[in-house]
Amino acid sequence: MSLHPKILIPALILVATVWVPTSLATDSPASAVENPDAISRQLVELDHPDPEFRARAVQLLWDGVVDAVIRLSGDPEDNVALAATRVLLDSRNEKAEAAIRAALASSERSASFKAQVISTLSDRNDSRFIQETGALLSESNPALRRTVLLALQALGSPECMPFFMAATADEDLQVSTTAVAGLAMLGDPAALPRINLLLDSEEERLVSAAVAAIPALGGTEKYAERLTALLQNGSESMIRSLLVALQHHPSPAAVPMLAKIATSGDRSLRVLVARALEANEAPGAEKMLTDLLRDDDERVRSAAVQGLADRGAENRLPDLTALAGDRSPQVRAAVAIALGVLKSEKGLPTLKRLLTDQDYSVKLATVAASGKIGGAGALPILQSGAADQDPYIRMEAVRGLAAQNTAAATALIRARAADSDMSVRIAAISELGRLRDQDSEEIFKAARQDQAEAVRNAARTALAMLKD
Repeated sequence: MSLHPKILIPALILVATVWVPTSLATDSPASAVENPDAISRQLVELDHPDPEFRARAVQLLWDGVVDAVIRLSGDPEDNVALAATRVLLDSRNEKAEAAIRAALASSERSASFKAQVISTLSDRNDSRFIQETGALLSESNPALRRTVLLALQALGSPECMPFFMAATADEDLQVSTTAVAGLAMLGDPAALPRINLLLDSEEERLVSAAVAAIPALGGTEKYAERLTALLQNGSESMIRSLLVALQHHPSPAAVPMLAKIATSGDRSLRVLVARALEANEAPGAEKMLTDLLRDDDERVRSAAVQGLADRGAENRLPDLTALAGDRSPQVRAAVAIALGVLKSEKGLPTLKRLLTDQDYSVKLATVAASGKIGGAGALPILQSGAADQDPYIRMEAVRGLAAQNTAAATALIRARAADSDMSVRIAAISELGRLRDQDSEEIFKAARQDQAEAVRNAARTALAMLKD
């Protein structure tokens, strides 16, 4: 039985009310007796000069502590038993583990007690009691059964799979859908036949959960026909569940399905199609995403722009820059962001045009994108941004200039250290400090007298960084 120092002191306090060993003034440490006044003497006598004596004394003390806490774990009051059980979870002691198993199996313990114990287990990623936790799925309380499944999800062990499989038949809809989500999280294709059966359920929420699980389990191709039928005849919630799942679990077999939804009259579904196409590497996926750039809805066009950028589709740069004149500022801002993601200098001419855009979000995205691209071609855009009347645009320009780490860019940042806006001054001083710009030392010293405390603090930090 090993000593666990993290809980020795609180456990000693707990056991002092139950029993303590006798004085260690004899030739060897004594076994436990009921003597509450002996604890202080024992702690002092743990300083015995003989190391073997001290080690044996500690072990006896610890064994006794565990026995006392085990007794308290059976206290009729749930709050006392719960506190003791949580202490036992730290002990890694066979007797303690047996007491925890008994508590979880006890019919005298409340659902709340059991829920708190298994939640503690999952929070600590403690997988010692998976079987006992899963057995609680037979409890009559549906909230407890769902808590059990959430705890098993958090543990994520293959050992949890049989419990998820069984719980998909639970009469409580929240419990059964949580079980399906648990199977999807485990990702074991062996669950696919069971999930396929759930597609025939009369409960729409259960079918939606099953639909979402199939891509997660790698079954999109195998069950493509069934999924296609659901896309055509299923409810909107089912379609949404599938589209979100295909976004996180792309498959070549999904492209024909996505093509059908891409012509849907529901623009929110078309947005989900664009997001699902983003990570799909199948032939035709990028072309379909490019076609969505011409969608009637601005949100769909914006999602398509983002999708192509996240795919790294630099070959679609002409299609993206063509939307710099889009009637929607949301789309124009998306174009600017996309150019920053692609980091291609070929996008700089388009960003120079967008810098004069009257929409604030477009201009801010333009300055940010220019900072990401960098190079000599980006410097004029950043310089213009650093002189903009809006302080947030000036701050973004300062960040972009700092990323260049060139003499010309650093000189522009120094000028912003005296900006009229406190936040811009802080940003400039902080970036100059991060760059260890020795030529800014006098700027930092002067900033220590700034009227704003935050600026003074930034200046002190920057000066300290110069000495690192």
